[in-house]
Amino acid sequence: MTNSETEGSAGVSEQDILVTSERQHHRWAERYLATPGNQLGPDSELVREVMPDHINHTQVEAKIQQSMPIIAVVDGFCNKCCHQLDHWPELTTTWQYVQGRSFSSTCEIEASTRAGCKLCSFLSSRLRATGLLHVFQKIETRLASLGYDATTSMCIQNWGPAGSGSQCIWLNFPGKMTSHCDSPGGEAVQFVSKVASISAWRGGRVDKFESCRSWLRQCTESHEKCRNKKAHERPTRLVAFDENIAKVVVTESLDFTPKYASLSYCWGHEPFTMLTVSNISTFLRGVAVEQLPKTFRDAMYVARELGLSYIWIDALCIIQQGDDHADWLTESGRMRSVYGGCYVTLAASSATNVYGGLLSRRDHYSGGFCARVSTREHCTVRNFHSKTVYEESSAHSALSRRAWALQERLLSARVLYLGDTGIFWECRCAIRSEFLPNDFQWHFGDFLVRPEDKEWVWSDIVYHYTRAKLTNPLDRLPALSGIARRQHEANGKQYLAGMWRERLVTQIPRTRYGIRRKRPSWRAPSWSWASIDGAIFYWHYWDRDSIVQELKTYIDVLDAWTTPSGPDPFGRVNDGLLSIACATLVSGQLLESGDFDDIAMGRGFFSVAAMPIISEHTRFPVWLDCLEDDELSSQNHVFLLPVFRGPTGIRRRR
Repeated sequence: MTNSETEGSAGVSEQDILVTSERQHHRWAERYLATPGNQLGPDSELVREVMPDHINHTQVEAKIQQSMPIIAVVDGFCNKCCHQLDHWPELTTTWQYVQGRSFSSTCEIEASTRAGCKLCSFLSSRLRATGLLHVFQKIETRLASLGYDATTSMCIQNWGPAGSGSQCIWLNFPGKMTSHCDSPGGEAVQFVSKVASISAWRGGRVDKFESCRSWLRQCTESHEKCRNKKAHERPTRLVAFDENIAKVVVTESLDFTPKYASLSYCWGHEPFTMLTVSNISTFLRGVAVEQLPKTFRDAMYVARELGLSYIWIDALCIIQQGDDHADWLTESGRMRSVYGGCYVTLAASSATNVYGGLLSRRDHYSGGFCARVSTREHCTVRNFHSKTVYEESSAHSALSRRAWALQERLLSARVLYLGDTGIFWECRCAIRSEFLPNDFQWHFGDFLVRPEDKEWVWSDIVYHYTRAKLTNPLDRLPALSGIARRQHEANGKQYLAGMWRERLVTQIPRTRYGIRRKRPSWRAPSWSWASIDGAIFYWHYWDRDSIVQELKTYIDVLDAWTTPSGPDPFGRVNDGLLSIACATLVSGQLLESGDFDDIAMGRGFFSVAAMPIISEHTRFPVWLDCLEDDELSSQNHVFLLPVFRGPTGIRRRR
């Protein structure tokens, strides 16, 4: 049989495939261009269809290099962005919008970014942060190859009332136009702009550590909420350092209380130098700073820039290895005073291990900027920043996925986040940004950052804490002990393995997110969320005494206790007991609502049919903490315990 016969018998040639692919792309382009821009978002089917496309990075880089020589940057902005800023739209009505400047492609944005344009650099950073850079590239490549317009434009809209000074700006998908910031297309690559003070605009580059020192000074001198309400005991050990030598010091030997920084970071899985029984004498004499991991070296450098010569780092201030864990058990229970008493906490927000460092900002990254803009009537200063850039650097950073980091953040009066998105400042009164050092107009909405004498909504703490990861599952309670201790100081209630004696009625019912596995080795009583792995979610916010008193309850707590396994009453426990009296039990049969594998993956749930079955209304959905495959079956006879009655679902806080 000849090759031609083989091709004929197969029925499809390479040319046929190319023609078919081109026809499919034409049909896609027609549907894409016909779809209203407001309806087109990152999750749209038309956008998902381009995801398998291949990007020729060599060609992309060649286009960028070809564009760079013709881009002129003056006073921090390219010619086209200068024209946009000098001809800013005069928006006079609520939610009025206009189309701004356009870009021939994302290659133009990148070329201008490398040339030093602040606005293009910011747009490039937002495209990367949202994960849409490659999506835009694939869409514009398809459109351009078929002869369609692949221009990406910018839209500007009043964000609310015209007189508020707030505006919302977004990049449209290639070849599309979106008319509102709240539409899927408008929300994809979006940022905000507000009128700023004249002093916020500076022509030259501001030294980032000068800004940090200014933030520290303002906070310590004028922020009443950031001042400690109690005297904290000294850490047992600190690291004293200069440019060359780092030395562990026992604070009992000091005749003064040093002002110190603390470090919050990810350990990672690679071995590194830490304090042990065998090398503690060496550290007491002093070691070369250059022998320490990069994150430690960077932290000492930053602390020195802030005028400090002492720092607390857990791996260097707690004995980490050896048969005797007494030092770790004692020191891990002192996090309330270690982080609560420090001058500032340095958070390595992007590094995933001790070698990642703190000073690793991405090339050409921009977290915002200030600029003078001119309309036909006025000349003003405006700042430009993303609504999510602060969370990306703090609550949604790589560091936030480490469970220990939550208390390191919340116990500290002041935190400096340092990573590949630049430097951010967080205290109990203000948020600041390296890119907008004096005018980061941020609505402080993080309800986890609270004054030292105010208690948290515990369901919020449990939700955020359990979403993070622990290397050692036995640390489920110790990694929360500092927060629990401070909560106890604020509310005076009895702490029981991650829960509160006076709130057990509302804290026992819970839902576990994600993959369900067999129950892990014992580390807490089964009635505590700490006994299982995974994220915990409460369907309510009934943590306040006044609200709890309004509920109709069906159980009474007769007795409840736990026994600490070490010196920390808020740490690990050896055992525990919960004794309750109940008004009733509901007898029923366990039924699978969907595929068992879906239930195991967290996508489904069981239901219980009350016995005797009167109607469908006597069937109740249930979410199990764990799945015991060898014991669980869809015909199990079970009992439901009614705990309380009240409004269901998430309750809006006022």
